[in-house]
Amino acid sequence: MDMKLEEAADKHVEEMYWIKHEAYADSVIGAYGAWDEKFHRKMIDENLKNSRVIIVSELVIGWVYVKVKGKAEVEIVQLHIHPKKQGNGFGGATVKIVIDE
Repeated sequence: MDMKLEEAADKHVEEMYWIKHEAYADSVIGAYGAWDEKFHRKMIDENLKNSRVIIVSELVIGWVYVKVKGKAEVEIVQLHIHPKKQGNGFGGATVKIVIDE
């Protein structure tokens, strides 16, 4: 598996938004009646500095938002994998990379 994590940057924001939208919009609309685009874009912008994109074969297929709580403690706050890439071990591999760092 040719996968790496890269610090998220402004150039990734649009891809990050659409990955989250594709992964969760139907569920959110089903539960709450609507998808609040402005809210989700704001959350991505506010957490960009603590996020990393997941890259496979030079394509962004997901992203992870991580809070560092100390030398030996991190919290994975959000992990998003594009639905077409789910079920291939990318989420588990991302968690392992974050833990090993």
